[in-house]
Amino acid sequence: MVELTRDEREKFNSATQCHICKKPFVPDNTRVRDHCHLTGRYRGPAHANCNLNYRDSRTIPIVFHNLSGYDAHFIVKELASNFKGNVDVLPINKEKYISFTKHVYGFEDDKTTWRNHMQLRFIDSFKFLSSSLDKLSSYINNDKLRIVRSEFAKLSADDFDLLTRKGVFPYEYVDCAEKLEDTRLLPRESFYSSLTGDTVSESDYAHAENIWQRFTIRTLGKYSDLYLKTDVLLLADVFENFRDSCINSYGVDPAYYYTLSGFTWDAMLKHTRINFELLTDIDMVMYIERGIRGGLSQCLNRYAQAKNKYMQSYDPSKPSSYLMYYDVNNLYGWAMCQPLPYAEFRWVDDTSNFDVNVIAPDSPKGYILEVDLEYPQQLHDAHVDLPLCPTCDKPPGKRQDKLLATVYDKKRTAAKNGFEKNLYKLMNNAVFGKTMENVRNHVDVKLLTKWNGPYGAEAMIAKPNFHSRSVFSENLVAIEMRKLEVKFNKPIYVGMCILDISKQQDLYTLPHESFLYIKGKFTVQNRVDGTIPRLGNNCMAFMFDEIRYELDGVEIDRNRNVGITSTLKNYATLSPDRTLILTNAGWDIGYQRVVEGDFNFCVPLNMLLGFCEDYKRVVINARHELILIRSRNNNNCVQVDAAAQPRIDIFKIQWRMPHVLLDEVTKLSMLRTLESGRYLSMGFRSWDLYEYPLLQSTTKHSWAVKTAPQLEKLRYVIFALQTGRKNVPNEDITVFNDCKLINVKLYLNSECYPYDDMNLDFDRGRSAILYEMYSRFRNAYYGCDYDETVLTTINFLIRGPFVVIDCSRQNESVKSATVDVRLEFDCKEKLPDNTMAYCLIIHNRVVAYSPLTNVVRRIT
Repeated sequence: MVELTRDEREKFNSATQCHICKKPFVPDNTRVRDHCHLTGRYRGPAHANCNLNYRDSRTIPIVFHNLSGYDAHFIVKELASNFKGNVDVLPINKEKYISFTKHVYGFEDDKTTWRNHMQLRFIDSFKFLSSSLDKLSSYINNDKLRIVRSEFAKLSADDFDLLTRKGVFPYEYVDCAEKLEDTRLLPRESFYSSLTGDTVSESDYAHAENIWQRFTIRTLGKYSDLYLKTDVLLLADVFENFRDSCINSYGVDPAYYYTLSGFTWDAMLKHTRINFELLTDIDMVMYIERGIRGGLSQCLNRYAQAKNKYMQSYDPSKPSSYLMYYDVNNLYGWAMCQPLPYAEFRWVDDTSNFDVNVIAPDSPKGYILEVDLEYPQQLHDAHVDLPLCPTCDKPPGKRQDKLLATVYDKKRTAAKNGFEKNLYKLMNNAVFGKTMENVRNHVDVKLLTKWNGPYGAEAMIAKPNFHSRSVFSENLVAIEMRKLEVKFNKPIYVGMCILDISKQQDLYTLPHESFLYIKGKFTVQNRVDGTIPRLGNNCMAFMFDEIRYELDGVEIDRNRNVGITSTLKNYATLSPDRTLILTNAGWDIGYQRVVEGDFNFCVPLNMLLGFCEDYKRVVINARHELILIRSRNNNNCVQVDAAAQPRIDIFKIQWRMPHVLLDEVTKLSMLRTLESGRYLSMGFRSWDLYEYPLLQSTTKHSWAVKTAPQLEKLRYVIFALQTGRKNVPNEDITVFNDCKLINVKLYLNSECYPYDDMNLDFDRGRSAILYEMYSRFRNAYYGCDYDETVLTTINFLIRGPFVVIDCSRQNESVKSATVDVRLEFDCKEKLPDNTMAYCLIIHNRVVAYSPLTNVVRRIT
């Protein structure tokens, strides 16, 4: 090992954790200096056991895309026949392989010892990334195609861009070497493929023509060379970017795995540090296997017609019926987040005294039950379309067991278990798949190059576990062998519980408790002396111009100026006990926080939309959509000089919606309500912000804000003035100005609020009436006695002030007519230039929806 430097020795002596496993050193641990056995360089402090297991790999992965689907027999044949060393295969069957490995032998330094030096492992990248290379390469930015760029370093940006996508090639036309001498690009018809039954698209052919001309290609052979080279380089960049992502996220390298399933399983074990107990009782194994029941996949009724009052052809004399479609996302991912078994399995001896009703839902001990069920005769007709509790049995006239849904009495019988849209969803399912892996179906495939001998083809065929063989050539045959023994080394009890838990998922969502998770990075291009870059107060809300909530495609609530609206509303309604939630949501009241760099916030949706604040019930069987429109600039999100050129990049926006599990009594009551066909009413208060951008430089002002329809009941108005802050990066837009305000009046038609004059004078400290109106607002808004506010008296004057007007008590002339909303306000002095006014109106809104028909109606 290379001698340590002084700095390395100091770091070794002061280290508190192993650089390999990241676990801390404890007093009885032996600490060693881990080093690279190839270069001799010191790598870091390590546990002795970690150091012994941290060996240099003697395996070189060779990556093919769709290797398992491509006929790789000619590669296997050459490796097995023409080079010394065995070829091991990981088979799907004797014809198709997940992977194969060539053992490379050589002499030791003594020139006499013959040993296995290296393994060349051929793996299939499609087993990790199940999309076409064309689509995978389109996901990667050009600046991350480092391998392609290293081979074409001198190309211009335009020429390089041509090589960042998969090209096209006339595979079926080239059936001999002579055709590679063609000196022109073939016509589009020559790119016909019998696999797709079509030729290439016009855009793909235009791309091929562009390649031919821009790279001055002379022959089809040269075009083939470039096509193959870019294919290989693109795959290398795709897989290397995938490796980087996995190593950064999980600390595990997928290049040393065969499939995504194996990789995700180890990543899960590393992250959770769970130790699964393997079952050693064969009766327990059989018991668990009987409990593995997949979901039904069948056409229960070839044709079904709805008959209800929402249809034009409805016949009232006939009973009503409805059609409903359900789709639950990430079902297995959700199930894997629930409590699952992992150890200490025992049989329950005294089953006669076992009472399932006394088991608490959150009990640390779980039970797996095998039961008999009687299916009451009176339920047969009602359940005939979809009976409960499917069982595994032989259908009439069939030999194989099938999962059957019947109204028979249920006896204890067996059931058998059976790339999603994106990688992370597949990784969830891959972990679940590992818990359900059927080790009984594993086979061995031997590639043999000789007939005689104890390990030849003749001896393998004579064995009792011989299954079948495939002859590839005169000197190469594949022998498929069944396992002589089965090792039950998978925690199938986890898979069984995941399946059962996933069937309990309900479609009851709770928007009131939902929140947005936002992850991004704040940077500045230039450093400005004397300034500290920081995100502004309520910065997350100012990143968006608009947020819109839709149910089944119908808008039910909208916030058009998210930043100012949420600032005024939350100043007025939040209490001090929400301070930590505010901080976590990107608020910054009372102190300055430097946040240049990475950031992440969790913003409760009830701080952004009135619907999510007021409607606290579950929403049944509805498609929720949240539309966010990004701000045109970041000027209101940051507090830094404009010369610094601030930049905000948002990497992730995730809407997290709780799902509620109802008790059976509540669920039954809700289903009865649905069966009645009534619309469900959702009442809440919506927030609408209006702006007066360029106020005249006078002391008296009158602002006709809007005309409200009869059904839009105004309840509260928040009024504020602001000078020279909007779209100015180094100003705090969540601070408002008093502007020497004297009096404010709100008129709803001729009705005036408040009735008395305010007689404000900020120069003489006469503003108590404003804080009194502000502090009493929470009491009126929420109907509670607790009226402590988030802003103290001093902070109210610093960050405000603003005027909170309660207009919820209205006479009949206002209640029963269209309402003209007008604000009149007086100032002690003329308003400064660039002063604007804000009026936040909080009014009632009612939405009705039908879960059965997915019809949503806005009533107000």
